[in-house]
Amino acid sequence: VLSFAAARHAFELAAREEPDLILLDIMMPDLDGFGVLRALREAETTSSIPIVMMSAALQSQDTPTYKALGCIGLVVKPFDPSLLPERLDELWGRHAERRQEAHRKEFEALRRTYLAELGEKLRAMDDAASVLVRGGWDRGGLETLYHLVHRMAGSSGLYRLPALSRAAGALEGIVKRLLTAPT
Repeated sequence: VLSFAAARHAFELAAREEPDLILLDIMMPDLDGFGVLRALREAETTSSIPIVMMSAALQSQDTPTYKALGCIGLVVKPFDPSLLPERLDELWGRHAERRQEAHRKEFEALRRTYLAELGEKLRAMDDAASVLVRGGWDRGGLETLYHLVHRMAGSSGLYRLPALSRAAGALEGIVKRLLTAPT
């Protein structure tokens, strides 16, 4: 836990220490909490640090406004200091859940794109194998096929297609043996 008494210290500490969470008061001597918040959001190293605002002037109904400014929650003064850790844990937990859900949605969108492009990737592998069958087993053709199946083995596993990943991995092993076999 680090504390600061002035806005300039907040910027310096946040940029240097990259804290997990900032509890930011609205009322400060040199720059108010909103100015600090905006400056933290503009700097690349501090733009994604979760921030909880606190002030006697805050009201629970103001939550959408403060969230739009990048806050994950509010602590309204006066508050019971013994309950502050619990409140911060609650806000931190909700923030983590929202981030996980956003990452899950992003991953699912990437997975859908991967699945939509899968036919094209399989056709490219089939074309590379057909060239080898028709034109002979030259090294360049084998290397092309190897790179295609290698990518398929890794990417299909990443996108939760284990059977395809295993099949591509097996084919990768076969092609690699062909590439490393004595001529």
